[in-house]
Amino acid sequence: SNLVTMLTNGGFSEGMDMRVRTQDVAVSSSAAARYFRLSADAGDVSINGTINASVDGGGGSVEIYAGKNLLLSDTAVISAKGTEMNPGSGQVILGSGIASYLRSDQSDINGEIKLDNAAIDVGDSGNIYLRTAWEQDSQGGYDLKLSMVNSQITAGKVAVEGVALYKYDQD
Repeated sequence: SNLVTMLTNGGFSEGMDMRVRTQDVAVSSSAAARYFRLSADAGDVSINGTINASVDGGGGSVEIYAGKNLLLSDTAVISAKGTEMNPGSGQVILGSGIASYLRSDQSDINGEIKLDNAAIDVGDSGNIYLRTAWEQDSQGGYDLKLSMVNSQITAGKVAVEGVALYKYDQD
């Protein structure tokens, strides 16, 4: 969050691309950039602040990838819709469980996306893409590791992809 604040205050309004390899990441401040990308290879990501990719040129892009869990809290706002004077369609991509692919001892994908009273707005023709693990339930069906409690979503399209990890052992 300190890095996001420094980049925003430093005038990095075109793009921010940050990668953390081994720790959890929390964004509690405000970020404003046409392109915002954050990934935590092996940790959780918590968004408690505002990420604004809405610029005068139209909608922007926000990508957030968590090695484990991704949480957007009740104070989280992601906007990529453009401005009132120049609306446009934006894009938001959220992914969890990425670390599972990187570890050879991992037998399944661990990670969940939780949207807890959060707000995501990409405009009426924008796209939201959610990629998270699925698991088999006790009745033989499948459940996504996705929770969207009282969240406000504005988008033209929302796509959800359930992912499973399969291992092949050559014997």
